[in-house]
Amino acid sequence: MAELKKLGRYEIDKVLGKGGMGIVYKGHDPEIDRTVAIKTVHFDASLPEEHRETLKKRFFQEVRAVGKLLHQNIATIFDVGSYEGVNFFTMEYVEGMTVQDLMASQNRPSIESAVSFIIQASEALHYAHQQGVIHRDIKPANIMVLSDGRIKLMDFGIAKVTQESSQGPEMATQAGFIMGTPNYMSPEQITGKKVDGRSDIFSLAVILYEFVAGKKPFFDENMSSTLFKIVNEDPLEPIKIRGAIPRGLNEIIVKALKKKPEERYQSGQEFAAALRNFQARADAGAVDPFTREFGQSEAAITQLLFNNCYAFENFTDEEFSEIFKICEKHNFKAGEVIYKENTIRSGLYVVISGKVEIFQEIDGKKVVLSAVENGQCFGEMTVIKQFPSTTFAASVTNSFIISVGEKALKRAGTGIYFKVFRNIAVGLLNKVIKCDQRVGEFIRKASS
Repeated sequence: MAELKKLGRYEIDKVLGKGGMGIVYKGHDPEIDRTVAIKTVHFDASLPEEHRETLKKRFFQEVRAVGKLLHQNIATIFDVGSYEGVNFFTMEYVEGMTVQDLMASQNRPSIESAVSFIIQASEALHYAHQQGVIHRDIKPANIMVLSDGRIKLMDFGIAKVTQESSQGPEMATQAGFIMGTPNYMSPEQITGKKVDGRSDIFSLAVILYEFVAGKKPFFDENMSSTLFKIVNEDPLEPIKIRGAIPRGLNEIIVKALKKKPEERYQSGQEFAAALRNFQARADAGAVDPFTREFGQSEAAITQLLFNNCYAFENFTDEEFSEIFKICEKHNFKAGEVIYKENTIRSGLYVVISGKVEIFQEIDGKKVVLSAVENGQCFGEMTVIKQFPSTTFAASVTNSFIISVGEKALKRAGTGIYFKVFRNIAVGLLNKVIKCDQRVGEFIRKASS
């Protein structure tokens, strides 16, 4: 397809993404001066023309049904049409990050945030199901998280209308019209059984599992094996992958992933209610000693370090628990110096909350070298070898910091000590390589 500049009255700005069914553009509606997302949908040209026309009619029918949905957590569809052979629909333009991008980012959301996202999605799905619309393709890429923490369900464009229409019984899924993404499909989708709203709940539970456990419940390099697992095998309970997952949340996820729809939560509202009850119990419960001492739950801090601190790469929950036992805890006020230049010390520091600047004083002037924030570490080179510090470290804000010395690491066991040692050595090597590349680039520019 040639590069599009317009689709009907809509002006094309840029491509936002491409998929198997079409392309998503950022566009502009000049008639009402509104930014929109435009999604084109194409059908396999090798299919018989009659078949393609049937699919096109089905597409228009479904988009019109979804266009009736008005909910704060569902991206609104504005228009549907066809222009010079291109089928498309326009929808609310949403700025944010997809759950897929969030899960892959360094700043992976906490368990609490993940539960909040899934509650919103579940309530939005309940609303859609009441209107007779099933999403059928719930996956991380179809949930957008806005900067204020709200979510928007996207891509209802291939939803299946469950209400009886004037055309009679519901149409079976046909070749050329993909319904669902394998890793997130329900057993009944895979086996071709009748699908209702409980299928969407299953898919949403798969996302919640992946959010909190850090891996998919059903996965194999071979797609056929993945589909077999979804239909026939119970996944490992998420709490057995990450021990910091609250037991109550673990039980909710296990129920939502039952093979038989009648054994799951029966509606999005019921699933959301279970998660809200879990939130309420967690909020009302007595503060455990760890939270009282560290200011956050062990699960939250484990997740923070797991996502951001390279010194603890590939640590298990048990190893993190050992680190929390042996570390020293420090509260620094804004502007307070943590250590000075030429100080001899041993061990690394990790910022749990707050911000720290690493700097030098050159000719009486402060030269900031780096800023260290939540979950990141500094001073780690002294784990490998003790030597006088060449920098200052000072807290920019009120900060809570933990430190782990070399002797404490050795007391924790050779396994933990050598794991930290190796991670730091690899991290420093990567820094040296980058520095060497920059020096080489500088020399090339200087000599040219």
